[in-house]
Amino acid sequence: MGAIALVLLASVIGRYSGLYTLVWAEEAAHAMFIWMVLLGAAVAIERGGHFRLDVLEQVLPPTGRRLLRALAHVSLALFGLALLVTGRTLLANSVGQFTNALGLPQSTINAAIPCGGALMLFYSLRQLWHLRAAAQGTAAARPDGT
Repeated sequence: MGAIALVLLASVIGRYSGLYTLVWAEEAAHAMFIWMVLLGAAVAIERGGHFRLDVLEQVLPPTGRRLLRALAHVSLALFGLALLVTGRTLLANSVGQFTNALGLPQSTINAAIPCGGALMLFYSLRQLWHLRAAAQGTAAARPDGT
């Protein structure tokens, strides 16, 4: 986020001062933002930081909590799989295309979608594995009980 803010700040200062114009700044910020969002979503899954209904979890018995968490991770895994599949198609279709201002291959930006999807899928399946291990009481369970 800091890099995005610096690039955009430099662009705004240059534009309004009349000293310089960074024609590539918006495009660079856009590319960084896409990568940040998709990798950040995967990290949130890995850390268990995605939005969930704690109020509902608190009123459920332990079995219900585990099922609700499992359902959430299955949903996230399916979303990651969807990003992986559709992202690969988008990536294949963008080969040979280049961004206007930076001249970067469009595939370097679009690669964030299948990469983020693959990581989301991996971390969701890993969380499901930890939930299963915790339910069975094996050593593979994480210390936080997930």
